[in-house]
Amino acid sequence: MSRDAMRALFLSYTATANRLVDHPEFYNTITSNCTTMVYRMARQLDPGLPWDARLLVTGYLPGYLYKIGALDHRLTLDEWNQRARITERARASKAGEDFSAAIRAPLR
Repeated sequence: MSRDAMRALFLSYTATANRLVDHPEFYNTITSNCTTMVYRMARQLDPGLPWDARLLVTGYLPGYLYKIGALDHRLTLDEWNQRARITERARASKAGEDFSAAIRAPLR
């Protein structure tokens, strides 16, 4: 994904969050979950982004993204999933430490 596309997606995400501050919406976990919301924002960048049943079930987004080529295929899906696991890095972070940097340090 290009820097411009990443920026557009981030701005879409923040615009949605800001809108929800003033106009809360019902959160239906089947049709509006962490996966379907990201899909809807990404679809603003690529209207041809295909629908897939995995979008309804939290936890299947990485496989979907890998299948459509949105994740770099130089790594396997298992390697992407391994890199995404931050629990141990999060638990090892220290008070006052830059949490965001701490959980991403091994990925640099």
